[in-house]
Amino acid sequence: KGDMQMLLVSVRMKYLKKATIIVLIVVIISFVLMAFLGARVKKVSSAHAISSNEDRVAFLNSCGWIVSEKPVEEIDVIIPSEFNGVYSDYNKLQQKQGYDLSLYKGVTAKKYTYEVRNYPDVVENVQASVLIYKGRVIGGDVSSMELNGFMEALMHKNSTKKDITAKDSTKNGG
Repeated sequence: KGDMQMLLVSVRMKYLKKATIIVLIVVIISFVLMAFLGARVKKVSSAHAISSNEDRVAFLNSCGWIVSEKPVEEIDVIIPSEFNGVYSDYNKLQQKQGYDLSLYKGVTAKKYTYEVRNYPDVVENVQASVLIYKGRVIGGDVSSMELNGFMEALMHKNSTKKDITAKDSTKNGG
């Protein structure tokens, strides 16, 4: 009878150790997932809230751009589920300015495009686009519509609002 009790205690301890290890692993995985998802939610919620045309224009103004009062284009854009080379490059541009379109793969966003009226040394055919999803800015760019044009982040590192205003006043004789 004593050997039987010893065997039962031994078996129970073995299962108890396994159960403890499994619970620990589940707890660790839960913490890792919460940290990952928490970072994702924080990144998404830190995006700029936009609910009207005035908000979009004010946002672009805060980036240093004077834009048309109304968008020249409003379209639905589906963020691809898989990024090809072009979209990967575009997302790198977005990441440089604090956005990440990979968080929105497969969703339909709204793209609003405005005419930029104060791009340095370029008089026409420059547009600013803003991507909006559920009332949040999730990306955007400033680009030239010319054949050998350009595309850059919304807030150009060499063109702050102050710099652009100074360049404009110089061009106009002021």
